[in-house]
Amino acid sequence: MANEGDTLLAMIAEAPEDLVGLTEIARRHGTSPGTIRVWRRRYTGSAQEPSFPAPAAELSMGPVWRWVEVEVF
Repeated sequence: MANEGDTLLAMIAEAPEDLVGLTEIARRHGTSPGTIRVWRRRYTGSAQEPSFPAPAAELSMGPVWRWVEVEVF
């Protein structure tokens, strides 16, 4: 069974530009990392609003997501 590190390395090998942290998400959405943190806390999923996607991995530097999962958020 692959561990989280192996999984992350496989994702990086496939498409490194597709992995983003809070700062990259904020930059691509034209907002601040603080706003992305608020979105993560606020949008937990309900009938009226979608939930912010779960990170693909949690690293010591923070969470990382696949851009395709947070792009439309």
